[in-house]
Amino acid sequence: RVHEADIGALSQMPESLRIELHAQVYMSVLQTHPVFFHHRLQLCGRTDLAMVCHMAMSEATLLHGRELFTRGQRATAMAFAIQGDAEYQRRGCIDVVSAGDHVSEIALWMKWHHTGSLYAVEVCEMFLLDSEKFGAVMASSAVFKNYGRYARAYVSRWMSDSCGCSDTGPEFDVLQELAQRAFEDINFCMHRSGRPGFGRAYTSWWRSRGGSSTFSVYNACRDWLFSCKGN
Repeated sequence: RVHEADIGALSQMPESLRIELHAQVYMSVLQTHPVFFHHRLQLCGRTDLAMVCHMAMSEATLLHGRELFTRGQRATAMAFAIQGDAEYQRRGCIDVVSAGDHVSEIALWMKWHHTGSLYAVEVCEMFLLDSEKFGAVMASSAVFKNYGRYARAYVSRWMSDSCGCSDTGPEFDVLQELAQRAFEDINFCMHRSGRPGFGRAYTSWWRSRGGSSTFSVYNACRDWLFSCKGN
């Protein structure tokens, strides 16, 4: 994979183009999580999440045997697995983390220290969502209260879950339910106002979940920059 840091000319692009570039790279992965999907459907969603992608998200490559985090370390980011397999080890148990999975969501909602360790078993690509930067972006969002509602419900469910406060967090169906409830007041208003597309968009997203992959945006951008340089 080509990373942003590999293309020095990207830092010279106008800020508005870099915001759009980061949205193209990260948005499709970010909104595979139910809470971000529901946010994306709101009137402010595209703008809010584009700034999250620009300000709070980054890439990480883990070589075989390298750790993303270890037990007892302060949790600072939520991680989305993009490519390759990793193993989450806790209390003698091992969970495989593969493309499409995420870990350490709890870092977004409360101060936390990891209860296990995550190691790459092959070369892995991760997208990281920095918790402090995410909070700074969302503090001015129109749906800040909805995130607060989701965070409280998530922490309550997570602490009582059978996973016992694992960094892997609750199952996807639980996240879907929590996100739906957190945004139900807005979704109800959308339905009453006749805004089209919500049901179709949700159904399409649900059916396609698991098959989505990040675009080779940096590859395309690199080729474009090289073509411009050649002219």
